[in-house]
Amino acid sequence: MVLNFPAQIQVIPIDNNKNVNFKTRYQILKKRHDIASTERVAFSDLSKADKQHIVNFAQQAFIVPEPTKWWDFFNCFKKPQKIKHREINLNVFEIINYISLYIQNELYPFRLDNKDSDIQSYVDQLANNQRINFSSLGIGKLCTILKKYILSHLNGILPEEIASYLVSTSKVKNRLQYKALLSVLPYALSENEADLIVKIFDLFKIIDRNKDKTKMTMESLLKLFSLVMFPSTIFTDLDSIAIADEITIDVFKLDFDEIPFTLIPRVVMYV
Repeated sequence: MVLNFPAQIQVIPIDNNKNVNFKTRYQILKKRHDIASTERVAFSDLSKADKQHIVNFAQQAFIVPEPTKWWDFFNCFKKPQKIKHREINLNVFEIINYISLYIQNELYPFRLDNKDSDIQSYVDQLANNQRINFSSLGIGKLCTILKKYILSHLNGILPEEIASYLVSTSKVKNRLQYKALLSVLPYALSENEADLIVKIFDLFKIIDRNKDKTKMTMESLLKLFSLVMFPSTIFTDLDSIAIADEITIDVFKLDFDEIPFTLIPRVVMYV
């Protein structure tokens, strides 16, 4: 494929062994070049080493550097910052798969909570990494259990470091940096975090396709989900709720397997 770039722009390959920081990538993105479309690069098609390189870069993008104190230069034991990922009970994925088989006939799923007294006991079992006999429970009840597990035990699906950085960037209306962060979000998440978001979105698509029966649209589902996807600590004011709604819609539009052009081994820079 021939890439037609303006004369003052050149294509420079990136050495994957070099640490190209997020600020550099962000400045590249900020220049708003017209970039000819390239073929889609799927994350799932990459080698294990290439996947890890992208994951490391994406996670580093969401780590806000702490102010450096003079004594830090002598502290060789200081641990590098890391994103604290959610530990998700794998039984949750089985529950979602089961719900997806029958959700099309459920009225107001995820909106109307089941009030049975044993709901919390099921949530506690999942929180303790135990399995529950989900096939013996109603779909509405399972939706409530799933929602409460994410809210009360996981405290949202997005790690706090990622969620707070997305919200703060959006609040200062730095759209270019926000879009750059959003483009690498799927690879900053753990595999289970990303899978959980994708599976829930797929479930919402089934509900939306059957909205005549479920009485729930994608718009209403995403508004509900914003309160579930984000940790409670980011909801400090009404603006935060509105911002979380907007970010959730943007996350829904992402392709969780397509690598953005800023992460493929070619970047566009001014000569």
